[in-house]
Amino acid sequence: MHLKESLYSGNILLVATVVSVFLSRCDHGIAPPTEETAATGTISGTIVYQNWPDLATVKNLKIVLFKSFPPGDVADILEQVVSGAAPAYPPELNNSLPKGVDSTSYSFDLKIGIYEYVVVAQQYGGLYDWRAVGQYDVTPQDSLPSTVRIFPNSTLNDINIHVDFDHLPVQPF
Repeated sequence: MHLKESLYSGNILLVATVVSVFLSRCDHGIAPPTEETAATGTISGTIVYQNWPDLATVKNLKIVLFKSFPPGDVADILEQVVSGAAPAYPPELNNSLPKGVDSTSYSFDLKIGIYEYVVVAQQYGGLYDWRAVGQYDVTPQDSLPSTVRIFPNSTLNDINIHVDFDHLPVQPF
């Protein structure tokens, strides 16, 4: 009898935890988006690559935009990407930027705001094995990334990123 009650209590605790996490992720319920949260702009540019490693070690490549620099530890970074707080391109988890090319152009829409860290990230192993391989930087004489500000209904061109697999940017975590 105690085992049955213990399992029942454990299931209730599990359900309560899942519901709590779900509710904590809901910020405005089903309310319509405000003009500010609905507004988007477009970002575009070219990624230039050098010194590709063995392509078998490049599982995935994405552009990721973080609101702050440094973006946090690996768990914080994954949480930001999964929650949409840090938009990624291509947005689908299994889709990657082209690999083994000299350069690739990109363009995509994202929410307005200030993004302090725009990076090309490489997945080189399992789910948590990501690293920065290039960053948007208009002042290459220092190691700090450049900030991007997206305005409503605007297009921000020339957000170009240089990726040199032999000379990676400083890893922020």
